[in-house]
Amino acid sequence: MNGTVIDKKLTIFRTLFMICGSVGVYLVGYLLAISLLTLTPAVREWHTMYLNALAMATAACATLFTVKKQEIGIKIENRPILQLAAVVVMAYSASVLFNILLGSIPWEKIFEQQVTPDAMVYYGIPLWARMLCYEVVAPVAEELLFRQVIYKGLRKISPIWLAVVISAVLFGLYHGNLVQGIYAFIMGCFLALVYEWTGSFMAPVVFHMVANHVSDITYEFESVSKVVYSPYGEAVSAILLLSAFVFLFKNKNKCSKKH
Repeated sequence: MNGTVIDKKLTIFRTLFMICGSVGVYLVGYLLAISLLTLTPAVREWHTMYLNALAMATAACATLFTVKKQEIGIKIENRPILQLAAVVVMAYSASVLFNILLGSIPWEKIFEQQVTPDAMVYYGIPLWARMLCYEVVAPVAEELLFRQVIYKGLRKISPIWLAVVISAVLFGLYHGNLVQGIYAFIMGCFLALVYEWTGSFMAPVVFHMVANHVSDITYEFESVSKVVYSPYGEAVSAILLLSAFVFLFKNKNKCSKKH
């Protein structure tokens, strides 16, 4: 009996140590990369998004060396095309609904100050560049850290609800401001569930890419924004979100230790 308890405690300790080690490698890799980039005369004047994307890519590459390759499951075993389609639908509808919800709250009036960064921090570069930085590099790097390392690691030693909440809270804090933090927490819950139910690292990456793409396109094209964020668009998104959620739940492949 005592041996079993000790083994469980050792497993928890090792898992937490591995998670912290991987997170540490990511943070050190990011900080070293951003420091070197800002000290390099040829690139120091680049837009923040370019520097951030390069630093995130560097950090992700470093973190890969701390993750066992056999643990990064890509294939969706059960009805892959339909599950991936449901992930895309869920990402789109969740992004629309929660952008509408959070956008309807008068944050500046409540806190009597600006609570989100200037839009130019994210949108001050061409659309194609935002798509590369914000819709490709960021989703892959962040999903590697928050879902593959943190969520999956926690899932080995904790129930699903605790792993979902902790990884989502950390994902929200990572975004650095109140409104984006709340949005990231909500989306982080969906991302963890998508990973859990499909057992595939590709699923949360695709979800993340689609959600970011919705924000990009609706910002860039006012005509698209008017349709997507209209009462009709909101109603359609609510139906799509519920449908995709139910479908993925009913066809789930648990993100077990073997994945």
